Amino acid sequence: MLQIHNRPRSTGPHGGPTSGPASPGTASAPTLTPRPAVPSGTTLGVSWLNNLLHVVAYQQGLVTGSWSSSLSPDDLRDFGDLLREAIKQTGFTGQTVALVLAHPQLVQQLIDAPPARGTALESYVQRQVDQQKGPDGTLAWVSQPRAHSKTGQGLLLTLLPETFIQSLKKECQRAGLRLKVLIPVTAILEEHLSKLPCGGTDIVLVAADTNGLTSLLVARTDGELILGRSVAGGWALQADRVAMDLKRTSLFVSQQLGQSVAGIWLFGPPAADQMRRLQTDLGVAVLPFPQETSPTFWAEAAARWPSDRAPNLIPHEHEMAPRQHLFARIALVSAITVAVAATTAILVLETLARQEIRDLAALKNQAAELQGKHLELQRLTGDVVRRRETIRELKDNRIAPVPAWFLGQVGEVIPRNLVLTSSQIRREGGEWKFRLAGRLLAPRGTNAPSSLALAKSVKELAQSLTTGPLQAQVNEPAGLPTAARNEAGGNSFARWAQTKGLNLTAQAADQRFVLEGTLR
Repeated sequence: MLQIHNRPRSTGPHGGPTSGPASPGTASAPTLTPRPAVPSGTTLGVSWLNNLLHVVAYQQGLVTGSWSSSLSPDDLRDFGDLLREAIKQTGFTGQTVALVLAHPQLVQQLIDAPPARGTALESYVQRQVDQQKGPDGTLAWVSQPRAHSKTGQGLLLTLLPETFIQSLKKECQRAGLRLKVLIPVTAILEEHLSKLPCGGTDIVLVAADTNGLTSLLVARTDGELILGRSVAGGWALQADRVAMDLKRTSLFVSQQLGQSVAGIWLFGPPAADQMRRLQTDLGVAVLPFPQETSPTFWAEAAARWPSDRAPNLIPHEHEMAPRQHLFARIALVSAITVAVAATTAILVLETLARQEIRDLAALKNQAAELQGKHLELQRLTGDVVRRRETIRELKDNRIAPVPAWFLGQVGEVIPRNLVLTSSQIRREGGEWKFRLAGRLLAPRGTNAPSSLALAKSVKELAQSLTTGPLQAQVNEPAGLPTAARNEAGGNSFARWAQTKGLNLTAQAADQRFVLEGTLR
């Protein structure tokens, strides 16, 4: 059976669709707003124009390779083989195929439609298409609204046998590809109408020579679609036949709309003498289309075509069996499904009941086992928590080894002529107090060291401790002025040292000292 393809289009300022898929339920005439080409990610663009195949590898908006070959319109199996060869020749790495087709089996037809919308209009179109079934069986179709004629609302149908589409898809699958776009040549012609130098309401006829076939599109330059069709022959070799078809098409349009065709535009590389001959036969201006073309033009345009834009035959085509056969299959499948479901439900319920009894007994055993494991885990967790608290307490309350650091510093800075005889370091009220005691060594060759040498050495030691890493603070500033150094000696030095806070005891005469202070 035939699948109806209808998706709503957005409306333009004239009430017609501007872009997107066409809908058979749209009654107003369409107004075409040219859409910029949308670069696809990775697409193999294919143009199959009657007996010639062109292929382009289109990746990220750029053509990365092209290839062409001849192909008979009747040999679909060669189509798959040629696709595989095209992949090798172009280095294509994607999976999707977009195909523009000019083929004897692709037909475009005008039908009148009643003033209906939605399902009612779809059903009407479906019946019209069903009446055209031929030996090829079901027809896949897509519709586009066309300009109002004297007979009222109309639709332009694009028809292609379902078996042909399925064969194309199968050959693409054999080549490791997926067919996502299948459009007629007239769709691409419609996209380029805005390039014609005509008024918005002028009716133009665009003809494209597609290798033995001529694709015709009649429309207003503002986008109102009037007619699309494909005729046998090309103006290069069969100019008379093409001229006759162009004249018939022009007369038909004039009768339907009451307005003559303003000009005929030939899409492709026409010869100048053939254009003059056609113009003489038709009596209207025949001009070349203002668009440069190349052998890969159609394939590139197909690669850029969005898959959700009409008239694409792929997104909306479905396979439908005849209604009676479909209903019979549905009824049979439903009856079998109900019987199987009922039998299965009984067996499943009985099995579930037995399994539930076994599971309940197993769960009781598991619950008792898990309860024992839970108690053991609680005990182990308590031990871990207690040990963690002990470790944290020891870590938080540990005291830095300040005494060792300080003695290390004293060992580095004490002058060589001083000997440390005792040291006391204690913690009082959050501070470290120290008391150092020692004596002065007599230089070699002398009987007794002088008090002046003791004062210098103690002063040097005090200053080194004050400026060291721990920044010790001596109880009173230590030091020996220059005048005192010159006059120092005997008991007078001991009295001076006591007044200066060096804590040098009365043993100075014996060259002993005591130094006290605080570590910062």
